[in-house]
Amino acid sequence: MQFTQMNQNLQTTLPYGNLTISSDRQQGFKPIDLLVSAIAGCSQIVFTRILEKKRISYNSLTLHVDAVQSENAPNPLTKISLIYTITGSDLVQEKLDKALRLVPPNCTIIQSLHPNTEVVEQVIISKA
Repeated sequence: MQFTQMNQNLQTTLPYGNLTISSDRQQGFKPIDLLVSAIAGCSQIVFTRILEKKRISYNSLTLHVDAVQSENAPNPLTKISLIYTITGSDLVQEKLDKALRLVPPNCTIIQSLHPNTEVVEQVIISKA
């Protein structure tokens, strides 16, 4: 990837579109937003692959992410909570929890985080 500075922002062009990185959310993605998005994306991809391998079918899946940064500069990410809400018939909480425990050791991004960054994952079965 090649990045070019343009008006205090950093830009790159990818096959599916442009990416602008900025300290101002009005002009582009903040680096911390990209990190949190990478964690969410990697975690979701790994989780759904595990569900597929275990033949656990579902109708829908949403992921809510809460990220906490230290108040001390440089404000590193200290905790990230990933809460999956899954709908479907015949879902068993114990099987989903077991599948979710396999995510952190198999997610490249989670494995790349600083060891002091706490990752909390939870899966909730929704009836709707």
